[in-house]
Amino acid sequence: MADQGDSTHEGNRAHGISLMLLSLGAFAVTTLFLAAAAAAGYLQLSHYTDAALNKVHGTQAEQLAARLGGVGQGWSQLAEQLASSLPLREAVANNDTATAEALLAQARTLLPSVLRLEIIGRDRLTPVSGANPPLSFACLDLARSAEQGEFPPLEMHLYDDAPAHIDLVRPILPPSGEVTTPLASLILTLEAQTLTTWLEQMLPKGSYVEVRQALIGTRFETLAKAGDASFERLLGSSAKVPGTRWQLELWRSDLSTREELPVNQYATVFAIALVPILLVYILFARILRRVLNKDMMLLVRQAIKSGYGEKHDFGGFRLREFASTSRHLLDHLNDFPTSNLLANQRLDTERHAHAKEEHEKRDQGQQPSAPKKRLPGL
Repeated sequence: MADQGDSTHEGNRAHGISLMLLSLGAFAVTTLFLAAAAAAGYLQLSHYTDAALNKVHGTQAEQLAARLGGVGQGWSQLAEQLASSLPLREAVANNDTATAEALLAQARTLLPSVLRLEIIGRDRLTPVSGANPPLSFACLDLARSAEQGEFPPLEMHLYDDAPAHIDLVRPILPPSGEVTTPLASLILTLEAQTLTTWLEQMLPKGSYVEVRQALIGTRFETLAKAGDASFERLLGSSAKVPGTRWQLELWRSDLSTREELPVNQYATVFAIALVPILLVYILFARILRRVLNKDMMLLVRQAIKSGYGEKHDFGGFRLREFASTSRHLLDHLNDFPTSNLLANQRLDTERHAHAKEEHEKRDQGQQPSAPKKRLPGL
């Protein structure tokens, strides 16, 4: 019996899509749109964040490169002062090698960090590989540029069989000043470690910096580095070091990258925001189902009453759409013959009851009343 009751209950259960299921579907679509909007917002935020970080990093790299270039500019001015000193220019113009060498020796005693300070004549065309540091073709190229009246930038020369060093070349002009063609060139050389020392002295906290020099094509050589190399995985920036052939690369640990933005927190906030939205959908589905059930039951009652010719009341509907539907439905039912048939069936029932009542009155000797008329058309 219990199984039969359960099967009857299952058979009476309505089939189809429920309002709750439709609400969950609408919630899923809303979630997809919100997720797409959140992802677009996150990417846009990341783009602006990257742009801001690149700007900040670029500014910091430019500032550090300017400081490094300022140190190089100081050495460049020192080399220019030595090359433009009148005693040295007169000695070179008079081919007085002893006097020129004495002047350079005196300058070396005042500059102990200088690795080399010598004059390269215009007639020097071949390198000197046995010297320390060696006078290479790269040094001679700088001298040829200086002899054209140029001021070659500071650069580092690298060798496979000799220590690297930094070279700076400046032209030596005639003492009269009337002739602008340089007589020779003055080369000032610093140890390669000097560049690392400069970087360590100006390195910002929590950063990593490299100085590179371009080679042939897209190749480059790292000349010096300072700081924690693990920061190289962070967002970096580069800047040209003024007065040199160097490029500075800077990485800072105090600024995050787009990959380090709080993605998990962003997703967590989004998921938490979906919870009240889901609850609103569920609550709305429950309220709507209750309102629809009541209005549908009222609509059915109105249709039944219309079949029996009773007066209609449209004030009980909660939804305006149901009230409008009820009016149209009842207008159609009034024009349909079935409505009169139902009303006449009700009159027949009442007439039967009336006949029975009249029969009882005759038996009791009372006056009978007039019967009700049928509706026209039937």
